[in-house]
Amino acid sequence: MKRITGFFLVATMAALIGCATIHDVETGVAYRHFPSIVYAEYPAAHNDHRLQLWVPEEGDAPFPLFIFVQGGAFAVSGHAETFFNDFALARGYAVASVQHRVLGGLIMTPAGPAIDYTIPPYPAAMFPNQTLDVLAAIRYLRANADKYRLDTTRFAIGGHSAGGYHAKMIAALSNSPTGIALLDPDNISETLGNTAVSGEVMAAVSWNGLSDFILLDSQLHELNIGLDAPFYPQSSPNSPLSRFIGGSLFDPAMESIVYRTNPLNYVHSNMPPVLLISWRDDELVPYLQATIFADRIRQVAGYDRVVLELYDVGGHFPVEQMSNTEHLEKVFTFLDNALNIQR
Repeated sequence: MKRITGFFLVATMAALIGCATIHDVETGVAYRHFPSIVYAEYPAAHNDHRLQLWVPEEGDAPFPLFIFVQGGAFAVSGHAETFFNDFALARGYAVASVQHRVLGGLIMTPAGPAIDYTIPPYPAAMFPNQTLDVLAAIRYLRANADKYRLDTTRFAIGGHSAGGYHAKMIAALSNSPTGIALLDPDNISETLGNTAVSGEVMAAVSWNGLSDFILLDSQLHELNIGLDAPFYPQSSPNSPLSRFIGGSLFDPAMESIVYRTNPLNYVHSNMPPVLLISWRDDELVPYLQATIFADRIRQVAGYDRVVLELYDVGGHFPVEQMSNTEHLEKVFTFLDNALNIQR
């Protein structure tokens, strides 16, 4: 799926739902592709409220769905093809790639695109709105499951970095009687999309995802890594996390907001199974962010609700390792078990 070569267009674009049926000659998988779905209209159709969807054309519908949220320091997002599309579709999973509102600051430099953290962030993308956008996307997909042939009882979410943070939050919100009230006391989510249906998932995967913002700098110090990284320290006014919450992490006036950002404060006894994946040499999001989240889940929900996978060498975005067959087999075996899919 990474190349146009080898694709055979089996059907033309369907005007009403904007999709094409494609047969990938390399993998032998046929699937339907929906390239640009608007999942929420707030206050009107927002450019960032879009997702891409890939659904197997053959096999036993309805299909389990793996929803993915990309990383980008909360400043950039996208709904591009994921690194696991081919593997997932061949295994009988539909895949959704979700874009959400972002803080902005993307600039072009001689070395390529970069983020200028001194540019004031886009207010509508500050906490908690990005997570609420992801929640709205899940609600849209569940409300339209019949159209897309999706199994509403087998939704899973995954994400990398900032996207991994959103995946943790959505997992901790799922089945929670109090989570949404803590995250969204102003009821912003009630203005986003299909509010009559659930935004819950039945499993989650987080690659190098954030957990506790306050502990981030001290963990980097403890591990003696990332101290010269561009995001360090996160307590600085222009750091990604300060921009995300709209103020310094350690400002007493931000204490209640910082508390609400922490996925550990949403963990509950009935949350779905979570797979946490991190690399020990990650200089941006230390692997300790995964271990503390795993420890909290074990304490509150039980050891059977979390799997922790730690790798030694790879850094923050080891895409070759993440996309190799051995790694994806582990990920989708976890999802099969969590979603009760028999092979």
